[in-house]
Amino acid sequence: MELHLHLEGAIPLDDLWTLVEERGGDPGVPSPEALAARFAYHDFAHFIETWVWKNRYLDSYRAFEF
Repeated sequence: MELHLHLEGAIPLDDLWTLVEERGGDPGVPSPEALAARFAYHDFAHFIETWVWKNRYLDSYRAFEF
């Protein structure tokens, strides 16, 4: 059970993939499978790097509403 969950941390990967694609994609994440693999954290630094990367796509009211 999640005791603490941020809205941006709860985005389904399918929805995040849609937002990434709407912005022209990311060469480092060429497929939904690569997106899922990006969220297999290696350490805390990787978690923060991924969190910052993901939040680039959650930069508008419309993105959060989506």
